[in-house]
Amino acid sequence: MLFIARRLCSSPSRLAAFNIHTRQLTRSSFSLLFSCSGRNMTSTKASNLHAHNMYENVNATPENPRIVYPYAERNKDPILETISPYLQRATRVLELASGSGQHVVHWAQAYPSVHFQPSEIDDPSLLASIRSYVKDFANVAPPLLLNAMQDEHWSQARSLVAQEGAFDMVYMGNVLHIAPWDVTLAVAKNIPTLLPNEQGLFIIYGPFKRDGKFTTPSNEEFDQKLRLRNADWGLRDIADVADQFAKFGLSLQEIKDMPANNFILVFRKMEN
Repeated sequence: MLFIARRLCSSPSRLAAFNIHTRQLTRSSFSLLFSCSGRNMTSTKASNLHAHNMYENVNATPENPRIVYPYAERNKDPILETISPYLQRATRVLELASGSGQHVVHWAQAYPSVHFQPSEIDDPSLLASIRSYVKDFANVAPPLLLNAMQDEHWSQARSLVAQEGAFDMVYMGNVLHIAPWDVTLAVAKNIPTLLPNEQGLFIIYGPFKRDGKFTTPSNEEFDQKLRLRNADWGLRDIADVADQFAKFGLSLQEIKDMPANNFILVFRKMEN
């Protein structure tokens, strides 16, 4: 997946045991790499799910590298239903932080005429899972290596756009609240370079504050626990995110309520 986040210097087993209320931090690539005591460790991804071990029901093996995250199975249909009006008008879609690859192939099956480009950080198990999922789909490309804090990765993405055309839509799910604010800034700066003027969409899924307030007590508790884990993490306010993206020509067009106290934010690239 994509980004760089600061994390605790603890073993994978301890990371796996860290569960929060009805949300869980699970291993996923949109996650980030961070050097901790000289070691690179893969971060975790938040999901709407009752507490489970991070590897429960993952089921990947060398013979079958497909990772199955229960939370991804749970939210793939509500997300698809919500973004379908935009997918119907798209021809090329980039997914940032594709994780296991479960979502991108779900969309590809529903929209066989749309070309999908997954992406991930340099995590062998996640990249292998994505490749295994997408190999049966002619309309899904192999995963693009993309870390939001690596300028060369964005340059490679722009080279792909120069060769094959801009993406009509970029989607990112469950990232901003478990990454430093610098990740939001990097995404805001670079996403517009991958979209066409006045028609490209950037869609974000995840939990947010609204008008400076938490939408539910459980989201406030979730935010507190995230910040205890890392002071740079936490639920972002929709207005703060929108203000930052507006600086780079991305205008917030729609806010959609989603199950489990999440939102989908729809941004449109405006003319430079």
